[in-house]
Amino acid sequence: LACLEHLEKNTDSHEGVALTFNCGYEQGYSVHQIIESFKKHNGVNLQLKVAPRRQGDPAYLVGDTQLLKQHLNWKSRFEDPLKEICVSTYQWMKRQH
Repeated sequence: LACLEHLEKNTDSHEGVALTFNCGYEQGYSVHQIIESFKKHNGVNLQLKVAPRRQGDPAYLVGDTQLLKQHLNWKSRFEDPLKEICVSTYQWMKRQH
């Protein structure tokens, strides 16, 4: 809703230029951190096959949310975003199967 409100208030301010907002938590997580969080918060054991990083995969990638904060006054509502991501993803996956 904040995006729609922003568009309604600022229809002429960007003169037809589209803005792109990154949604994120401004914190990167390693693959290992994600796997461990997923296992811990969902009570599952994953069968893993460890392999080298694929060619072209970035070593580190974090979304910058400054523009989102500036224009929409956005902030994360989750104290532990990685936990929320892992739990909600697993619940969604279970509903699909």
